[in-house]
Amino acid sequence: MLYELKGQAQEPPVEMTKTYPVETKRTEVLKIPVSNWLSTKQCFNVSWTLKNPDPSVVIRGGGAIDINGKEKKD
Repeated sequence: MLYELKGQAQEPPVEMTKTYPVETKRTEVLKIPVSNWLSTKQCFNVSWTLKNPDPSVVIRGGGAIDINGKEKKD
């Protein structure tokens, strides 16, 4: 049997939006919780954007995070 599926996929809904206030001229470490809703392992791509880009602001972090099924990671 062959099936031909037609349609458009939409982005998943945003689970939550969170604001993290940070002090200026200080190093801050932020842990952001990410949960895997499937029962199988998933790899999530990580990206960020700044509302007001400033060359003095440096953000470092991995480009992806692997999470086992039904688990959470910071």
